[in-house]
Amino acid sequence: MGVEENFAGEPSELLSDLFRAVNDRIRELKSSATGECDFVCECDDEACMHVMRMTVAEYDSARLDPAQFAVLPGHQRPASQNVLSRSERFVLVKDG
Repeated sequence: MGVEENFAGEPSELLSDLFRAVNDRIRELKSSATGECDFVCECDDEACMHVMRMTVAEYDSARLDPAQFAVLPGHQRPASQNVLSRSERFVLVKDG
Protein backbone atom coordinates (compact mmCIF):
# COMPACT_ATOMS: atom_id res chain seq x y z
CA MET A 1 0.00 0.00 0.00
CA GLY A 2 1.49 3.36 -1.03
CA VAL A 3 1.53 6.66 0.83
CA GLU A 4 -1.29 7.93 -1.36
CA GLU A 5 -3.48 5.02 -0.31
CA ASN A 6 -2.55 5.29 3.37
CA PHE A 7 -3.42 8.97 3.65
CA ALA A 8 -6.19 9.35 1.06
CA GLY A 9 -9.20 10.95 2.66
CA GLU A 10 -7.44 11.73 5.93
CA PRO A 11 -8.00 15.16 7.52
CA SER A 12 -5.50 17.80 6.48
CA GLU A 13 -4.16 18.09 10.03
CA LEU A 14 -2.79 14.56 9.76
CA LEU A 15 -0.72 15.62 6.76
CA SER A 16 0.88 18.40 8.78
CA ASP A 17 1.60 15.86 11.51
CA LEU A 18 3.15 13.49 8.96
CA PHE A 19 5.40 16.26 7.60
CA ARG A 20 6.29 17.20 11.19
CA ALA A 21 7.37 13.60 11.87
CA VAL A 22 9.59 13.65 8.77
CA ASN A 23 11.14 16.92 9.97
CA ASP A 24 11.69 15.53 13.45
CA ARG A 25 13.69 12.70 11.90
CA ILE A 26 15.68 15.16 9.78
CA ARG A 27 16.36 17.11 12.98
CA GLU A 28 17.66 13.97 14.70
CA LEU A 29 20.02 13.29 11.82
CA LYS A 30 21.25 16.90 11.74
CA SER A 31 21.79 17.25 15.49
CA SER A 32 25.27 18.68 15.09
CA ALA A 33 24.56 20.73 11.96
CA THR A 34 25.40 24.39 11.81
CA GLY A 35 23.87 26.72 9.29
CA GLU A 36 20.69 25.95 7.40
CA CYS A 37 19.20 22.52 6.67
CA ASP A 38 16.43 21.37 4.35
CA PHE A 39 13.13 20.63 6.07
CA VAL A 40 9.80 19.64 4.50
CA CYS A 41 7.05 22.26 4.34
CA GLU A 42 4.52 21.40 7.07
CA CYS A 43 1.48 22.73 5.22
CA ASP A 44 -1.64 20.62 4.80
CA ASP A 45 -1.44 20.37 1.00
CA GLU A 46 -1.04 16.68 0.20
CA ALA A 47 0.66 17.55 -3.10
CA CYS A 48 3.29 19.77 -1.46
CA MET A 49 6.71 18.18 -1.26
CA HIS A 50 8.66 21.44 -1.22
CA VAL A 51 11.59 21.98 1.09
CA MET A 52 12.35 25.05 3.15
CA ARG A 53 15.65 26.15 4.62
CA MET A 54 15.82 26.57 8.40
CA THR A 55 18.55 26.46 10.98
CA VAL A 56 18.33 23.74 13.60
CA ALA A 57 17.73 26.48 16.20
CA GLU A 58 14.80 27.88 14.17
CA TYR A 59 13.28 24.43 13.85
CA ASP A 60 13.74 23.72 17.56
CA SER A 61 12.05 27.03 18.38
CA ALA A 62 9.10 26.20 16.13
CA ARG A 63 8.70 22.82 17.87
CA LEU A 64 8.33 24.31 21.36
CA ASP A 65 4.58 24.56 20.77
CA PRO A 66 2.99 21.49 19.12
CA ALA A 67 0.32 23.73 17.51
CA GLN A 68 3.00 25.65 15.57
CA PHE A 69 4.05 24.67 12.06
CA ALA A 70 6.69 25.97 9.67
CA VAL A 71 5.44 26.42 6.11
CA LEU A 72 6.70 28.04 2.96
CA PRO A 73 5.53 31.60 2.31
CA GLY A 74 2.08 31.42 0.71
CA HIS A 75 1.30 27.97 2.13
CA GLN A 76 -0.43 29.22 5.28
CA ARG A 77 -4.23 29.02 5.74
CA PRO A 78 -5.40 32.49 6.83
CA ALA A 79 -8.86 31.20 7.78
CA SER A 80 -7.57 28.77 10.40
CA GLN A 81 -3.95 29.69 11.17
CA ASN A 82 -2.38 32.72 12.80
CA VAL A 83 0.93 33.93 11.41
CA LEU A 84 3.44 34.23 14.25
CA SER A 85 6.47 35.28 12.20
CA ARG A 86 7.64 35.56 8.61
CA SER A 87 10.97 35.34 6.88
CA GLU A 88 11.97 34.97 3.26
CA ARG A 89 12.50 31.23 3.85
CA PHE A 90 9.49 30.19 5.94
CA VAL A 91 6.39 31.34 7.82
CA LEU A 92 5.69 30.18 11.36
CA VAL A 93 1.97 29.59 11.87
CA LYS A 94 -0.18 28.39 14.73
CA ASP A 95 -3.40 26.45 14.34
CA GLY A 96 -6.43 27.89 15.99
